[in-house]
Amino acid sequence: MAAARAGVLATVVLFCATPSAAQLPTITFPDTAVGAAATVKCPTTSVSLCFGSSCSASGTVQSVSGPSAPFSIGKFNLLSNAEFFAGNCEAHPVTLPVTVGPGQILAYQATFAPTSAGSASGTATFSTSGGTATVPLSGNGIPARTDKGAIVPQINSTFYVPGNFLNVTYQTRRGTLQGAVDLYFVVVLPNGSMMFLKPDGTLVTGYVAFRTNVTVTDGTTGLASFPFPVTAPFGTYTFAMALVYAGKDPTNSSNWASAVSTVTFTFTALSPTQQSIVQSRGNPDLLAVTWVDEQSEKLETWIYLSGPPTLYRFGNGMLISQGPASVSTGGTPPKVDPALFTPQTTLQQLRATFGNPTSISPLAGAPEMQAVTYAFGLTVVLRNGQLSSASTLRP
Repeated sequence: MAAARAGVLATVVLFCATPSAAQLPTITFPDTAVGAAATVKCPTTSVSLCFGSSCSASGTVQSVSGPSAPFSIGKFNLLSNAEFFAGNCEAHPVTLPVTVGPGQILAYQATFAPTSAGSASGTATFSTSGGTATVPLSGNGIPARTDKGAIVPQINSTFYVPGNFLNVTYQTRRGTLQGAVDLYFVVVLPNGSMMFLKPDGTLVTGYVAFRTNVTVTDGTTGLASFPFPVTAPFGTYTFAMALVYAGKDPTNSSNWASAVSTVTFTFTALSPTQQSIVQSRGNPDLLAVTWVDEQSEKLETWIYLSGPPTLYRFGNGMLISQGPASVSTGGTPPKVDPALFTPQTTLQQLRATFGNPTSISPLAGAPEMQAVTYAFGLTVVLRNGQLSSASTLRP
């Protein structure tokens, strides 16, 4: 006699290789609007199969028949216990037939996509080396809600450099909304990953609303104002916001009480003004950069010695002044890229760009500071391993 069960924590179901079939726990879907779809996947144990007590045996899942529409199953993956309960549902895709070994779980995903309102039921039957097992499926289709509002994120710029402040507000419109909603704020990072804003202001990877059970009114609300985190990766970011009917699953689009609205911006080392100067004139012949972390202030001086000689001064990427520059004699100017010097600059990055420095020495009376010098005319001062200042000269 062989054994199978629907998940590690579910009741063990024994079945023999006979025509009689064992019934596994029902896959129950949340109420789902007509035209939408709901999915059940790991770590929900009703969408898993393994063999033996505590998944200690092996067996083969040969095939599956059913279910009929509006239900479907697929995305079979052979997972370890840890992968299943960690939610790594698609770590190891497989096709049937598949042998499930000791300590392994065959996970799959079940979908309910109602085309009409009302309750629905179905079954899926697995053929295995231990016999057959039937999985009931149950769901309820509900009319799609049509009452909608709107929420739109707003920011004070589309371009930020270290030292700039980010101000975030959002505008809401009630529209035809009936009842309360939950508010979601999502940050899409340059690598494409999503972070959700929690009520306490922190960001997490899982779905969470930053405000719940809100009655929407027409107006604009302040959300946050802070210096853009200087350790954040450079690149393009997106803020996205949406209203979801109060208490409903945000992963199901039928529960959205508004369209998803977005605003996109860029965080980079140089402002558009600075980028334009570099594009037209190249890297400055000489420069000086100072970063004051306590004040979130970056001051820069760029000097061009020809065409015509010009001195530019910037504060947090904004052009403060420009005028004629004095042309001095000396060696060849270093002409280094000003984008290399940001609050994120480290000794490792300097070495990756310029090679090993000529010298590294601590500053007298300031053990947290060290001067990194290059013979071609560059000195960088690091504070606790991060940029404090940088300057160039004709060697």
